Amino acid sequence: MNVLAIRLLNSYFVPLILGMSVVLYLFRRKPLSLFLMLALSWGVGLGLLAQYMLILTMIGIRLSVTTIAVPIMGVVLMLIYLSGKGNKGKGCDLKFNDVNHDRTGMKQAGRIMVFCLLIACIMFQTFFVFWDSFHLPISYFDAFSSIAMKAKILFYTNSFEHIKDVSNPSYPLQVPLMLTWLSLNLGYFDEQLIKTFIPFTYLSFLCLQYFFLREWTGKLWSLLGVVLLTGSYMFVHHASACLRDFTMLYYNCAAIMMILVWDKRKDDSFLILAALLSGFATFTKLEGSAYWAIHLLLLCILIFFLRKNNFKSRLGNLLIFLIPSLSIGLLYHLFKVRLGIPNTERLAIEFSMENLGRIPRIISRITRGLINYQHWNITWLLCALSFFISIHKLKSNTVKLILCALIFYFGMYFMLALTNTVNFNSIAGSCAYDVLPRVLLHFFPVATWLIVLLQGQNNNRDRNVQSG
Repeated sequence: MNVLAIRLLNSYFVPLILGMSVVLYLFRRKPLSLFLMLALSWGVGLGLLAQYMLILTMIGIRLSVTTIAVPIMGVVLMLIYLSGKGNKGKGCDLKFNDVNHDRTGMKQAGRIMVFCLLIACIMFQTFFVFWDSFHLPISYFDAFSSIAMKAKILFYTNSFEHIKDVSNPSYPLQVPLMLTWLSLNLGYFDEQLIKTFIPFTYLSFLCLQYFFLREWTGKLWSLLGVVLLTGSYMFVHHASACLRDFTMLYYNCAAIMMILVWDKRKDDSFLILAALLSGFATFTKLEGSAYWAIHLLLLCILIFFLRKNNFKSRLGNLLIFLIPSLSIGLLYHLFKVRLGIPNTERLAIEFSMENLGRIPRIISRITRGLINYQHWNITWLLCALSFFISIHKLKSNTVKLILCALIFYFGMYFMLALTNTVNFNSIAGSCAYDVLPRVLLHFFPVATWLIVLLQGQNNNRDRNVQSG
């Protein structure tokens, strides 16, 4: 194995083992299955690594592989030791449901052929994502101007003092810091290899999607849910593009997954994970702060309206989510204040009665964006069709919250376009062709969940999950 491969593997290993130690500690009494733990560990590790790098730069410590990795490995060893003490001989007893909902009437050979075909489709798209990531350099203008440039400045100067002079200085730094971390491991700034962490985020999310859907449906429907993702050009394409959108998708949707699984499993470790992932979303894109508000709103609906707990329990659940997620978001805002980075004009509200004339165009543009076959295949159409033919299945808390999430996302962008001219141009105006699909990508997986959960659960299963 050559030196380059070792350096790349080290850059992937450190965030993975950091995330794994945290997940192991959180679930030390009820360990997760291996693949689910790995899928969660990657995203958690990347988020924590970026936060640690941000803290180092804020206190004036020079970034290097040594100053970053050595303290992290110390924390990892401590958490693994504590996890071992907490796991008193228990096996992996928190596995996602292994119920059988795959009785489709097909013969065994037919089922095997369908499974093989679905897995082959997923593997083909995954091969394309990894090949593209490792063989093609950065190609997007945004990736150069506001992502790679920030990473390059930090790599060469070890300071964020010049960030305010770069394009879009107020944009969060999760992805630039990941590019910096890879560059520190390589020893130089490579505009091709620095984006190779994104396909692992893609692979991690596919695993999360499968295990999440397995909690409510069978293997066949769970695989179909993954295929619906990989059948989208935008999903696969952005998994190899050096932009913030796929990382945003991961944190945004993974946070909702953890909230829904927490509701069903009644294990606060999932809620802590949801808080961390939601906080990391605020550090990925500007929209992340709005998504955090949506996560909080979904949680409030769940604990105050759909659950029957006492006030003390509800307040405790709320604080479990608020403390970690707010701490992450406030740290970055403190960083911006310290450097004197102004807020973006996208946050300004410019509403007047004349803005009401935008409504038809906003609705028309978003509708056309959803039915764009080249971007999404027919997934959004299937989502709408599934909803109308399965309205009777909306008794499940899970389905209700997923539907609420979609309403909140569309409502948020509708209001942003209505009350801000810059956002209107991006969503329904001159820039909509490029920006709108990337915005829809952030919550595109939610549509696949709705399809699978509405069509993949039989009536008996629906009755069993009405409380969760």
